[in-house]
Amino acid sequence: MKKILLFSLLFVPSMNAQVREKNDFEIAPTIGYGLSAFYGTEDNYIPKEYKESSNLSSINFGVGVDIYFSNRISLRSGIYFIRMGTEGFQYENPFNGRGTYVSQKINYVTVPAHFNYHFGVQRNWNFYLGPSFGILGKATNNDIDIKYYVNEYQVGAGYGVGYKYILTDRIGIGVNLDNFIGLTYVPKNVISDDGYGNKTETQQKIKNLQGSINFKFIYLLK
Repeated sequence: MKKILLFSLLFVPSMNAQVREKNDFEIAPTIGYGLSAFYGTEDNYIPKEYKESSNLSSINFGVGVDIYFSNRISLRSGIYFIRMGTEGFQYENPFNGRGTYVSQKINYVTVPAHFNYHFGVQRNWNFYLGPSFGILGKATNNDIDIKYYVNEYQVGAGYGVGYKYILTDRIGIGVNLDNFIGLTYVPKNVISDDGYGNKTETQQKIKNLQGSINFKFIYLLK
């Protein structure tokens, strides 16, 4: 009985040591696998049946941080290098199968600012939600530079759920299921001139979507 009581007294403090407190600061190198696509209104001059799109897969990486305001609430941020876009075929005629393979890859440096809620007995689980801000990096269509035609900045909504396993008071590992919904258009406005001084401005209302699974190494700075 004394041994059981002694073990319990030793175990409880170790559990409490794993729960983060106010002013704690975590840093987390992260790598993951993502699937992205476009959503919205695309080119009107290409009939829908002439296109066959699929998700673009990519490897994303970055460094995340969590700034704790209490043992349940933190600000989730960091710098992440994320590739978005889509790939598929545009057919000359959907009945003869002839067409062109299209792979659009758009890279962003993304900074999230998410409200992060931690729950569970040891606060191992977390749910986060908030805005994400992106700066355009490289953008290609079939390896041809299209950066001129893509907006330089992106704003979106991010949300997800995560789990972390604490190895020591300072070190842990974790996994996140992340989601991103773009709120700003990917392409810039297109201004065309008919040669008589009449200009027409059109906007393809295309936005980014991405879902990813990410693995991280967590280190607590004090």
